[in-house]
Amino acid sequence: MKSLELIAQLGLYSARTGKALSAQNIYRSDSLLWSGTELAGFVITRPFDDELTSMVLADGRHVEFLMLVPAFSFELDFASSHGIEALVTAQEQAGVEFWDPYRKPVSLTPPE
Repeated sequence: MKSLELIAQLGLYSARTGKALSAQNIYRSDSLLWSGTELAGFVITRPFDDELTSMVLADGRHVEFLMLVPAFSFELDFASSHGIEALVTAQEQAGVEFWDPYRKPVSLTPPE
C-alpha cells in the first residue's frame, strides 16, 4: 500500500473502529508503510510547541492538528510499554531523527 493510502486509512480509523483518533495514540499498519523501510505504523502526537495545534473555523467547528511520526514495530512496542513521552526521550538520547522516514533502527533504552 502506498503511504498516502495508509494515511487515508488512518483518517478513516475513527469511522471504522468507533475510537477517537487523538494525540498519544499508536496506529499499527497491516503492512510496511513504504518500500525500502521497516516502518510499521505511526505514533500520533501533538505538533511541536511553535507549530499550529488547533483552530476554530468560521462556522464554530474545532480542528485539531496532529503529527504522524512513522515508527518501527519495536518503537511502537516501546511506546505501548513505556509511553510516547518515554519513546521521544529515548529517541532524543539515541540521536534518532524520528522525522526521517529512511532512518535506520536504533536500540532504545527506557528513561530512568
